[in-house]
Amino acid sequence: MKNIQLTDDFRHRTRQAIFAIIAFILVYLLLVLLGMAFAVGCVYIAIELVARMPRFITIMLGIGLAALGLFVLIFLFKFIFSAKKTDRSHLLKIERSDEPELFEMIDAIVAGVNTLPPKNVYLSSEVNAAVFYDSSFWSMFLPVQKNLQIGLGLVNTVSKDELKAILAHEFGHFSQRTMKVGSYVYNVNQIIFNMLYENNSYNSLMQKWSNASGYFAVFVAMGVKIVGGIQWVLGKMYQVVNLSYLGLSREMEYHADEIAATVAGAGPLQNALWRMDLSDYAFSSVLQFYEQKIKANIRSANVYPEQDYISRFQARADGILFEDGLPMVTSVHRSKFSKSRLKLDNQWASHPSTEERVARMDALQQENRPYNRAPANEMVKRLEHYQEYFTDQIFRNVEYTAAVERYPLQAFEADYSRNYLEHTFDPVFRSYYDDKNIDVFDIETINAAQQTDTDFFGEAKVDRVYTAVALKNDIEILQQITDQEIKVKTFDYDGVKYKKTEAAAVQQQLKISLDSLNQGIHENDLNIFRHLLFIATQQGCAGTIKDAYSRLFAYDQSFDTRLETCRTIWNRLSFIYEATPHSVIQSNFEQLKPIEQAFKAQVKTVLEDPLYEPVRTGEMSDTLTRYQENDQPYYVLDHYDDAVLQLLLDSLNHYGFLIGRGYFILKQDLLKKQAKLLHTGGQA
Repeated sequence: MKNIQLTDDFRHRTRQAIFAIIAFILVYLLLVLLGMAFAVGCVYIAIELVARMPRFITIMLGIGLAALGLFVLIFLFKFIFSAKKTDRSHLLKIERSDEPELFEMIDAIVAGVNTLPPKNVYLSSEVNAAVFYDSSFWSMFLPVQKNLQIGLGLVNTVSKDELKAILAHEFGHFSQRTMKVGSYVYNVNQIIFNMLYENNSYNSLMQKWSNASGYFAVFVAMGVKIVGGIQWVLGKMYQVVNLSYLGLSREMEYHADEIAATVAGAGPLQNALWRMDLSDYAFSSVLQFYEQKIKANIRSANVYPEQDYISRFQARADGILFEDGLPMVTSVHRSKFSKSRLKLDNQWASHPSTEERVARMDALQQENRPYNRAPANEMVKRLEHYQEYFTDQIFRNVEYTAAVERYPLQAFEADYSRNYLEHTFDPVFRSYYDDKNIDVFDIETINAAQQTDTDFFGEAKVDRVYTAVALKNDIEILQQITDQEIKVKTFDYDGVKYKKTEAAAVQQQLKISLDSLNQGIHENDLNIFRHLLFIATQQGCAGTIKDAYSRLFAYDQSFDTRLETCRTIWNRLSFIYEATPHSVIQSNFEQLKPIEQAFKAQVKTVLEDPLYEPVRTGEMSDTLTRYQENDQPYYVLDHYDDAVLQLLLDSLNHYGFLIGRGYFILKQDLLKKQAKLLHTGGQA
């Protein structure tokens, strides 16, 4: 592999990291010298005290004083004996004899990247890949062999060359000597982190010493104060070193991408990066699906065909094209629903965004190569065995109440498809309504009128909606910058750099643009109503479409009122999560009683209203009914009745969910009527 030239940014970040390491070493050496001087002083005073006044009390005080100095030194040096072990309980080690083709690919990558082969190769259930090792203070000076982890959720959704590119990226982090500084910064970070936060053993030792004698407890208290001061200094250093590490880490990602592109081609890596979010979404969706099936004692037989199904299903639903059987996510698709033009320099990010990584690879201008698009699954000989093994691992700790049924793939597909249709809108709307509600207007003052421009849901109209969504979010972020809730020095908007003091001015400009966009969206909504009312009038069903609009608007206008009492109770319950005197707890619950009576009346309405029947489960109905009938106190003597209190909390959650779904049900009902008119001209 050719030697990759370092960018100016990489060199700059490297220098920053080196200076941060030097600063840490100097500060740490100063702390050590002070700690040693303090320890020597404590031991010297202890010896003098006992020698001059050899009594029981002075001996105990001397031992405590000497121990104080030693404890400070132990704190300063404990990281040397600490090793950060990687939890491997979720991994499955494989050998070359198990998967010869996969190891052949790894051999080719190792040779291409010019690095050492992995010590061990592991499979995991996840949608990722990683190279890891057990790090300690000594790993900065001694060679440490790396281990490779390959996620089956990743293998399940990429081609052979895409997998090769991802693995080449991981090994690229360790391929050149210039990357060594990143390892040093990482380990310095680990040292400071250990001294700041990983103190269970140290605290336990201090506690045991404190409990041994009241004399020693005094010195332990002093030691806690001194160690706290050291931690304050190290906390400041941690911020400096961590910032330099994160900045360097982002450049290292670019560098490893370039190495991977050289070894496996930029195209495979870019395509894999674009698809990663879809793959991860699909995998998470499978797990969420089965969370809802726990009470029915149902689990998956194999989550990976289900992940593949959702990935393809969602790709088709989003209009993503397929090549050689794989969904080809692109920047065009990702930007369709993400219109923000605000960019913050996130100094705390360890990785650049996918867009930034792909853009950097585009700048490499590498020539196209032959691209092996065969599924990566094909090279795994015992694929089904591993998939079933990790599926069992995923459900291993789930508590079921009866014999467990393994769901067939066909049943999963039918269930998922049905749920999707129940929670989405007709494709004719092209996502126009997905992230927007219909602004309320007076339907009685709007006359039916056939529209000449009926492209209500065309690309330009949908783009306008998502641009408005992005503007609203950008305005909120700029407000946070103005209020200093987000701390940045500068920000970019639409390619122009601004100072943080200009956030308010930019915000005002965006508000003007947002008002204009919203006016256009509102006018489009009115035109949709005019046109649909015209069609419905021609078909003699104008009353039906007007009624659907009226019901939605009435619910919309009462939405906050329906939730007001629920929100009030939530706010009033904040004391249960805090240390609160008994008398105050009793008083708070007494004041809550009249508010609860109003809430119970609202719960009764939700239980009786047929609107909520499609989403009101038996469990919800049972919980809300029991809450409505409950008159048991939440606090008895000196403790909460957890069961009764949980009944209240569950009822608040169920009620809030049902009110939210009520709006969706009415919105979906209206849109179904709209779709029928647009599709067929039949009765709405």
